[in-house]
Amino acid sequence: MFAFTIIAQAQNQEMEYGKPAELKGLTKIYIETMGNVGDAERMTERITKAKIPNLVIVENIKDAEIVLMFGGEGVSRETGATVNRVGDSLYANSTRMKLFAGEGRVLVSSEDGKRARLILRVQNEQETKLEKRPVTKFVNEFIKLYKKVNDLK
Repeated sequence: MFAFTIIAQAQNQEMEYGKPAELKGLTKIYIETMGNVGDAERMTERITKAKIPNLVIVENIKDAEIVLMFGGEGVSRETGATVNRVGDSLYANSTRMKLFAGEGRVLVSSEDGKRARLILRVQNEQETKLEKRPVTKFVNEFIKLYKKVNDLK
């Protein structure tokens, strides 16, 4: 029951606030990206690359102790303009760039297993193409927090 409840509660803002210490000893992660396979792959790759002992990504939310939720979208940002003169007329063209914005949440179950507890929430928007994507920043924050709570380097 918790598996379906946690997603619904997280999307509807109906959850409790938890503490990072609640991640201690938990090892099974489910990744939910609202169908964005690319973001799921980025998160999986980054977690795998971190080589955290005993931390496993499960394919079924029913098996999870931790749920990582991420949702994002592309945003178009104006980055400049060019002006050209042709005869007596001026023509302006704006230059746009696609960047990314998103929000990630780390959730665990309450002790009774009926409610989601929010451990970490990260909102981010790229300012330049050179910046890491919000999904990468989110998963890096999770890894840093998880390692700290579990006394890992």
